[in-house]
Amino acid sequence: LGFRRVIHRCRDFYQDIANDDVPAFHVLLTNPPYSSDHKKRLLDFILQRQRLRLEAKELTEPFLLLLPSWTVGKAFFRHFLSSLAQLKAKTGEEHAAEVFYLCRRGAKGRPEKYG
Repeated sequence: LGFRRVIHRCRDFYQDIANDDVPAFHVLLTNPPYSSDHKKRLLDFILQRQRLRLEAKELTEPFLLLLPSWTVGKAFFRHFLSSLAQLKAKTGEEHAAEVFYLCRRGAKGRPEKYG
C-alpha cells in the first residue's frame, strides 16, 4: 500500500486502549475477530477517535475494516453509522469520515456467504 512505517506486533489492542497507549497511526487497517463483542468494541474506538479529531478541528483518521457482510445489518453497526453521520452534521466538517462498502455478490445478486 506504500506505507513506509507499519506496526505489526502481537499487542493487546484493548489493553492499549485502556492504558491510552495506542501507537500513533495515519490509517487503521484491521480484521477483528468476528466473535464476542470485538466488532462493537472496535467501532466504539473508531467513533471516539473520530469525535476527538473533529473536536480538535483535525482531519479524521482513515480506517479500513474487513468484516463479514452481515455486520451491516446489526444494530451496533447501524448505531456506528448514525453516530458518524451525526458527528459530520454537528461539526459541518467535510473532512468527517465517509463509509463505503465493498461486498462480493453471489450468483443471485446477494452477498456471498462463507463457502
